[in-house]
Amino acid sequence: MSYFAVEYTIHFDDTMAYGSHHFLTGFKFQCAAREAFLFGPSIFDHPGVRDALDGVHLLTTDAYARNLSPLRIGDRAAILLTIEEWGKASARFCYRVVNRVGK
Repeated sequence: MSYFAVEYTIHFDDTMAYGSHHFLTGFKFQCAAREAFLFGPSIFDHPGVRDALDGVHLLTTDAYARNLSPLRIGDRAAILLTIEEWGKASARFCYRVVNRVGK
């Protein structure tokens, strides 16, 4: 199993009228972590990777988000990404988001 973490700051467009993050922000967390992992320096900058990914199309077939604790504008969170299953044509990513105190 592989592990990766990225930081995310909650912005106004991540929140609802009463101030906490919107449930759809959970999917933004997933996108931010996946893109930072796949297209960041840990993978994308290695020789040959850009060419190898030219023919790859990223598709999300199943997605799930559950909010257990609210985040508010300006809060910083850590998005923890684990790759649980890596096959020839697919990968299963799992995301966990924690605030600055680990909740």
